[in-house]
Amino acid sequence: FEQLRELVLPDVFDQDKGRNLARQFCSLGDMQPLADFIQTHVYRAFSNRDYRHANELTVKALFLSLLYNDLSYIVDSEPELERRYADLVMLLRPEQRQFQLFDILIEFKYVELNQVGLKAEQVRNKARSELATLDPIKNAFGEARIALQAYRQTLLQKYGDLLKLRVYAVVSLGFEQVLWQEINITNG
Repeated sequence: FEQLRELVLPDVFDQDKGRNLARQFCSLGDMQPLADFIQTHVYRAFSNRDYRHANELTVKALFLSLLYNDLSYIVDSEPELERRYADLVMLLRPEQRQFQLFDILIEFKYVELNQVGLKAEQVRNKARSELATLDPIKNAFGEARIALQAYRQTLLQKYGDLLKLRVYAVVSLGFEQVLWQEINITNG
């Protein structure tokens, strides 16, 4: 993940900024600065030809390149949770639980530009709130929410009150916009 980070962010200043935003996300839970950074700095490394092979794995790898921190977290990509597979689970290591950091569960979705009938420039110029009303985006968030409810329940059954769990759905609209929601799921 460090090599991927260096590949998409050749400037050391950008690498440091990305790592700082990732730390901020893990301690405060606000994904917007990290999502903005990925959208404006990391996605710029990709060309139109990269769209041919883009999918949610691409988005997860880019987020992981910034979020990966094996000193504070047990980072697990695609762990099996009751015969289903969560995209990304970051559980605090026992010795890190004393710090102001969160356990993190993220489900990634990738929506192609042609699914929303817009070109890249149109997507870049639209507000996130407007894009979030498009059916393919709403559907992606809906699918993520359903999966996250099940994953969260499994993690809570396994770890109980030990977790300081924050749950997120991330939807990437091509390599143009990163939309996200913190999913607040209540028990019951």
